[in-house]
Amino acid sequence: MDNCDRCNKELHSFTMSWFNTDNICMDCGKIENNHPDVKFAKEIEGRYVKARDMKYPGIGWPGENGRVDRSLFEGLTVEIIIAARLADMEEE
Repeated sequence: MDNCDRCNKELHSFTMSWFNTDNICMDCGKIENNHPDVKFAKEIEGRYVKARDMKYPGIGWPGENGRVDRSLFEGLTVEIIIAARLADMEEE
């Protein structure tokens, strides 16, 4: 059986992190869902999905008491726009 990528507890059920590609236990998932930056992480992931980029690694888990650097948003927005345009060109 696998272990939680955050707390190393044995996984009986798990969820995928909104911040990165970690498989996390439900307890760590609750901590993550209460993090002040989870809405930001979900918004950025949603933009990548809309751009059809399913290899997005996440914005990075800042830790339970850490915060995500807001300057990241601007850089990711540009990257998402480019990815969406490339995906549209591939469809033509």
